[in-house]
Amino acid sequence: MRAASEQLEFELAALYRDQMQAIESVRQQQRVVAITDKDQDVVGLYREGDLVELAVLYVRSGRVIEAATFSQPRVEVPDSEVIASYLRDHYGEEGLDQLIPDELILPELPEGAEGVAEWLSERRASLAAQVGRKPRKTQLFCPERGVRRQLLDLAQDNARHAFDEKRRAEQDVEERLGRLQARLRLPVVPRHIECIDISHLAGQDTYGSIVALKDGLPNKRDYRS
Repeated sequence: MRAASEQLEFELAALYRDQMQAIESVRQQQRVVAITDKDQDVVGLYREGDLVELAVLYVRSGRVIEAATFSQPRVEVPDSEVIASYLRDHYGEEGLDQLIPDELILPELPEGAEGVAEWLSERRASLAAQVGRKPRKTQLFCPERGVRRQLLDLAQDNARHAFDEKRRAEQDVEERLGRLQARLRLPVVPRHIECIDISHLAGQDTYGSIVALKDGLPNKRDYRS
């Protein structure tokens, strides 16, 4: 990383830095071991203004087996409502995650936490009945100490790291688009770019295709052929 930086290869240096941080994150996850057979989902939250990043650790038999992050721009509600919205969107009937764990470890408890826990337990019982399993209750925790707190701290760190990395990526795109604007002497930053190719075989079977980019990233909705 230092060598790349000294050679002014800053993007390569940033890549090495990200790899180092990823390795350290894995090491931290492996250190967090709980003596329990309960399934736990741990939700971390990081916020700057109306920009919110959520990170979720999926803990099974005391081990972090998977992690995911979710960005939420233009959020004006308090953190407790953000958490409530996450629980509803991910564990409700139309949710992304149909596996409701034994414990949900949260940075803040949503309003009416007991009712939310009861609702999740009922949802879990319904899902268990469909596959012939014994229903189990779901509990919500906002821990201050102990192993649960260590897991929450790790999720909070993941949320902050994801927030920083996504912001840095946006800044890198802005810098590259600015260089492209200067190179092509464009009056404005090229937010929307389309690349068109026409091919044919000896003047026959003409085929055209368009690939599009929005703010420097592929925008497949505008691809055409």
